[in-house]
This record gives sequence, structure tokens and C-alpha cells, in this order.
Amino acid sequence: MDILKISLVNLPGIHSGLLANIIRREKLGSCKAISSSSSLDYFTGDIECTNFIIFYDKNISEEDVMLLKAPKEIPVILITENSSFEMERTAKSNNIDLVINASDPELVALIYGFISQYQVYQSQHVLIVDDSRVDSYIMTNILTKDFLYNDNEHNPENVIDLLTNSETINIIILDYEMPQKNGCQLMK
Repeated sequence: MDILKISLVNLPGIHSGLLANIIRREKLGSCKAISSSSSLDYFTGDIECTNFIIFYDKNISEEDVMLLKAPKEIPVILITENSSFEMERTAKSNNIDLVINASDPELVALIYGFISQYQVYQSQHVLIVDDSRVDSYIMTNILTKDFLYNDNEHNPENVIDLLTNSETINIIILDYEMPQKNGCQLMK
């Protein structure tokens, strides 16, 4: 598993220091504190080499969240004092994976849990076996959004060869109704 490069953007000193200590102690990755004049400036500029972003914006609005250009391939956590259910929903649709209220007493635990879950997901390789390209596409998008590496196979006759030739596949999602073999027959 690769060491995560975690960017702590505009985090107040108390959160930044505590998070950096926990991340180092638990060997979750390395941290770099970054200051930016605003969240919009950070996300519209060149994002430094990082594979995890935790950023703080005290008064970000739901409209501002829609303007952010958060990258799809990097997990992003927003910490704000202005969170709401509507903002969380808007954030999810704009590539922000988690919104945490800055006054939440479980703030550090939530961040730690999210980073830990992300690292577990990075070691997973999912094979989706489904003859329906539409269903496969939907599952691929859901799994990719959760940072799970995945492949598709539309012909159940090819699955045994794929599993024999790949040592990394550790999760299989089988469709039940397929031509030639159903999911239960293939599982046997």
C-alpha cells in the first residue's frame, strides 16, 4: 500500500497539529499544511502532488461548493462551520466526499475513519460479472466513486480465466441472470 500524501488546506493550527500527529502515529501517510487565500483559489490553481485533500473553509456556502473544481480522482474532505444536509448533498455531487462540521466533537475520529476506509478500499480489486453493459456501467461508477478499483466481464465463460490470471481480484459481484450460466452456477 502506498503512503498517502495528505494536504491539509487552511486548517486551523489546533486541527492541523492534532491531525498531523495522528496521521504520523498511525502511519496513515504524510501531511503537508497548505495556506490558500480561499477554497476557490486552491481548487482552481495547480493542486500540488497529493492524493488526499482535507480543507477548511469556515463560511463556505452551498453556492461556493458548486463552484469548486474538486478533482474526481482524489478524496476530498471539507471542514466548515456552515454545514447543512443540503450542502452535504451538493458537496457529494461536486466531488467532495465528506463534509464535517468544525465543531463536531468527533471531527478527528471521522477524518481518521475516512482515511482508514480509503486505504482499505485501495487494496480491493472488484470484478463485476454482468452481461448487461448498462448495469455494469452503473456499478462501475458507484465503485469508482468509492475509490474501488474494478473491472468488468460481460461473458461468464471468461471469468475462470480472469481469476486464474489475476492475483489481485479479491471481490466478485455476480449477476444472477446471464446467458450460458447464472451467477450461482458460475460461483460453483
